[in-house]
Amino acid sequence: MFHECSFTSLMTPRTMARSLTEKNGIIKEDREIGAMAKNSHRPKKDDAVLGGKNPPPTKGVVLGGIAGVRMRLTSPVVEQRLAAMTEAIAYGDAGLNLVQDAFVQDESPRVRQAALLILWNKQQPWVQQAIQHYVPANRVAWWRLDEKEGDIAADSVGGNDGTIKGATPVTMVPGRMPGLGGAGHPDEVNSESYRFVEYVLPQGLGSALQFDGDDYVEIPHGSALNFGVGDFSIGVGVKTRRRGLEVILDKRVETSGSVQGYCLYLHKGRLGLQLADGIESAWTNYDSQCFIADDHWHYLMVTVDRDAKDGGRWYVDGIELGNRFNPMGRQGSLNNFKPLRLGRRSDHPSSPGFFQGRMSDVQLFNRSLAAPEILAVYHKVGVKGTRSGFIHK
Repeated sequence: MFHECSFTSLMTPRTMARSLTEKNGIIKEDREIGAMAKNSHRPKKDDAVLGGKNPPPTKGVVLGGIAGVRMRLTSPVVEQRLAAMTEAIAYGDAGLNLVQDAFVQDESPRVRQAALLILWNKQQPWVQQAIQHYVPANRVAWWRLDEKEGDIAADSVGGNDGTIKGATPVTMVPGRMPGLGGAGHPDEVNSESYRFVEYVLPQGLGSALQFDGDDYVEIPHGSALNFGVGDFSIGVGVKTRRRGLEVILDKRVETSGSVQGYCLYLHKGRLGLQLADGIESAWTNYDSQCFIADDHWHYLMVTVDRDAKDGGRWYVDGIELGNRFNPMGRQGSLNNFKPLRLGRRSDHPSSPGFFQGRMSDVQLFNRSLAAPEILAVYHKVGVKGTRSGFIHK
């Protein structure tokens, strides 16, 4: 019978010692090779590390401080640029410089509008200089009504030129505007108006049309003049003393079908707006309760956010009046194929509602403007005068 025996049993002590040493060396070497294989993907201290293809987490902070704000303002995502501007104001003038750059250079109207809201109340001269030429986005038409001759009322924005039907150009010497600013009656004085007395309308000479009670301007129908179910803003400068039904502008179907469209008017000297969405031939008249037929120039604006209970807002000479209105009862489309007329109704030949007075700088926007934008529009059409007193009549 043969007995199995290990090789070590046949080795001398010296041979055994050498064998154990070699064996231990092999085991050690094997362990090192195994460890190297296991950790082969880990960099050594002298290795250069290349970035992978995975992007950083969307909510991760890539870079902080003003440098991070500056980087996020170059993001292709508008929401990230908007958030970065909000952060920028924490960094003083350095942050305001970044907001100013976005205000001047950013391609997004949303970003420029947000920048304006941040910069508007800042007193630094370089900030005020940057915003003084701001023009709100989404202006779809602008009739300056500053024609010296001819019968064309040019639209300097959208190409929707109109034809002047009898209204005549007038030349005016600039003077202070009364700045009603929310007074509900011509004998009331609103102290908030004082700071806006220094602006006059219009800019320069010969920049208005005189309407004598049988004149108007007709602009052919254009898709940009319809607001559908969307928001909108209307601005116009007027001077009148008449207290009947004075139609400022009108784009409606009225007698030839279901009433549909919009109309800005004066009734008993008070500013009003009608919206009609063609549903059951019904309409709604909104009354500003503000008397403006005081024979002074006023710049009037109404903004309509169709989805807000207080979405209808009135502005006189850059100041919001106190009584907002709810336009949500008229959710249907305002679209129609009638012309837009300045100074008379679009579709009521037997009761035209002719405007008597002067009119200038009619502007349409297909969105609801914010309060600082209203002031920017007002300042743009105004001319700076003096603060020598408050005129109210």
